[in-house]
Amino acid sequence: TVNPILFKDWNVDALAEFMPVNLVYRAGYIIAIGADAPYKSMRDLIEAARAGADKVSYSSAYVGSPQHFGAGHLGFLIGAQMLAVHFKETGQMMSAVANGDTQFVIATIGSTSALVKAGKMRLLATISPKRLSTHPDLPTVGESGGPADFHVDTWMSLVVPRATAQTVVAQLNTDISKVLADAEVVTKFRSFGVEPETALPARIAEMTRTEQKLNAELVKRIGIKPE
Repeated sequence: TVNPILFKDWNVDALAEFMPVNLVYRAGYIIAIGADAPYKSMRDLIEAARAGADKVSYSSAYVGSPQHFGAGHLGFLIGAQMLAVHFKETGQMMSAVANGDTQFVIATIGSTSALVKAGKMRLLATISPKRLSTHPDLPTVGESGGPADFHVDTWMSLVVPRATAQTVVAQLNTDISKVLADAEVVTKFRSFGVEPETALPARIAEMTRTEQKLNAELVKRIGIKPE
């Protein structure tokens, strides 16, 4: 839902060429900071960002990444500009926050768990409408003094060629839903910081169209220029 907006020569129409089958998981994101960072809540981080564009920077994977989009959206909502620092590797992104080189990162639970356990990083808030089932004590951004309508997540779906028979798609959807409902599968997914989720093909197509529209608007808000 992002690439067609970011790249001028992107010539793949996902919904025209592929048929959605089922969702696999949804990954919620959190805001993580260094263990020694002065921020105790989202309100503290936002106040620092509003104090000046050079006060707060964040780690990002690449232009248009969830980190870049998410932080850009946050900046738009709070009326502050923050500096994006792009890294080639996830480990570099996290280490920069832990070392205090950047002030925060938007990340999944799984990507921050090692540094959190080592006492080098803290979780500030979850960027979801409700608290994570795996971290019930972690407040949402809204509960922590930030904009309540600020949400970031990603989801993964399985697709097949558009010409695939509807009966095959329906059977695959049913079979995948059964697998994702298995208790062991749910536990394993949650250990990676993601929630298994299912949906009918029509719902996935609707989600895709909605996100493409929202992402196009967000690109304009942030000022990202398609390459």
